[in-house]
Amino acid sequence: MQEKTKDFLKDNLFKIGFLIIVLIIVGLVFYYFTIYPRQQRQQTNNIDLQTKCAIQAKNIFNNIQLMTNDINYTYKDHYSSSLNRCYVLIHGIGVGGIGMSDRLIDVYENKDVADCESYGTAPELNSCVYNGSNITYNINQFNDFVKPYMETK
Repeated sequence: MQEKTKDFLKDNLFKIGFLIIVLIIVGLVFYYFTIYPRQQRQQTNNIDLQTKCAIQAKNIFNNIQLMTNDINYTYKDHYSSSLNRCYVLIHGIGVGGIGMSDRLIDVYENKDVADCESYGTAPELNSCVYNGSNITYNINQFNDFVKPYMETK
């Protein structure tokens, strides 16, 4: 039996090699015409969504900044492709260091996910609201809560 197999491989070596090369070429052509364009469209779509997120986040930030003159605000936006959501993290420091404000907003719904306030002159009023539940403000807890929303996995 081994002798027959050796003879078959020896007689058909060129045909087998040619078949392997054809299969590799067919696989590459399939990838180029089906999978590669889909990846390109997805990447372009993701860039468009990131741009849309940045524009809408900037608008929300500008609206919040217009509401008060006694707080200096900064912000960071993030589009989460895994969640298909856009978030903006806004940090404010009161003029004269009288307090801080931290907010995480779902941009598409224009809804607070987390809203925290701390006051230098009245620490007993320091509080955070996470998805509707009110707790005492703690910057480490806030950062841990916000982290999954603001990172790409």
